[in-house]
Amino acid sequence: MLPHSSTLLRSALRISHLGRHWRALTSQAQLDVVFIDNMRDEAERRRTFRKPSDRLQQASGARMSLDGIQAQVRHINMTDEELLSRAGRHLARDLFVQAVVWAEEQGAKVVLLAGATRRLFGTDGAELKERFPKMIFTNGDNGRCWLLKQDVERAVQEAFPKPIHGRPRILVLGAYGALGQALSLQLRADNADFVCWGSNATLLRELKDRTGLPVIERFDDIERVDIVVNCSSSPEGRLDFDRVLQLRRRRRKLMVIEAGGANCVNVHTLAACANTVWRQEGANAYSKRLRYGMGPLSWRQLRLGSGTVFGSYAEAIALFHAVYRQRSTQAIRRDWFQIAPLSQLILAQAFRELDFRLPLPYSFGAPVKDWQLQLGAADPLLPAAPEPQRPVGKPSPATALFSRTPWPTGVQALPLSR
Repeated sequence: MLPHSSTLLRSALRISHLGRHWRALTSQAQLDVVFIDNMRDEAERRRTFRKPSDRLQQASGARMSLDGIQAQVRHINMTDEELLSRAGRHLARDLFVQAVVWAEEQGAKVVLLAGATRRLFGTDGAELKERFPKMIFTNGDNGRCWLLKQDVERAVQEAFPKPIHGRPRILVLGAYGALGQALSLQLRADNADFVCWGSNATLLRELKDRTGLPVIERFDDIERVDIVVNCSSSPEGRLDFDRVLQLRRRRRKLMVIEAGGANCVNVHTLAACANTVWRQEGANAYSKRLRYGMGPLSWRQLRLGSGTVFGSYAEAIALFHAVYRQRSTQAIRRDWFQIAPLSQLILAQAFRELDFRLPLPYSFGAPVKDWQLQLGAADPLLPAAPEPQRPVGKPSPATALFSRTPWPTGVQALPLSR
């Protein structure tokens, strides 16, 4: 019986990674940073695990290095849907702790709570910090927030130049979450034209009472916008064909920047909308010095481009750099489970030193070609404007020449084909 494809890939990854062998020969830690992540869905689970039904198994994923910092993904066998239940979260916490023990055995100093595990240990991760006092834990929110704000700023500059367009109207989905709230507060500070929405009306009202941000409780009440920034993990925030029609301006594409745990525009909606949605995956980082083990096989497994990582991954790598190479006392003292301006400034400095910057826009593993949102005269989702009609009455000489019968009053003649 042939081994599972994921087993072959991991074996090839271990054999081909020269940095790993050198560290083993020189008695160094095998890894510096570990990203502990869960499965998005059943399809990803089947691709990753030989026995998908065995919840207790774990698997190593993509491996990368940057300036000698060795990092790797560690998968736990739980899907996003399973983490919504109390029993699923309880099992996931146990599996996550086992993954941290594995990371500690590999010599890792920084651990990222990636994907849906981000909120698995509450808002401060106190249990993890108490159990593993020598390790640094982060949920990656500060790095994602810093990069997402730059994504939105770049999108406005590239697609809505001021001499031609006014301020674009922005819709923030999932605005009461940590990432959505931080982005919304920044948009208000920048005097942007924006509105906030979330699937939980109670949390949305609390956000409005606490911060005064502009919110709309019913999605059907949202008027047309130019940019949608998705910071939500709720399936209720997904955009279908009808919602795209509701939000999009006539003869312009709707710009969607994804930064939530779940895509608000999936591949089926994107296809159904007939090139009227401009989509990119936001909050990612690129460094020309970053290298993946097995090259394209690894970065395509994450549906990313060469030298590109998720913003949360970039934060974990930057934290190791700041704490264990630059000996930043400020970075050591920060709570990396909370979004704060000072934490983002510390990361911004580490990003510059590691040459992390915004990547070219990507969508579902493919590069986005340009920033053009104008559709021109033809709008594929709207009915075409009616053709100009000939006044009812006497036919033109050309029509009369080819007509065998007189022009009946009240009936239009068909135009001649060329």
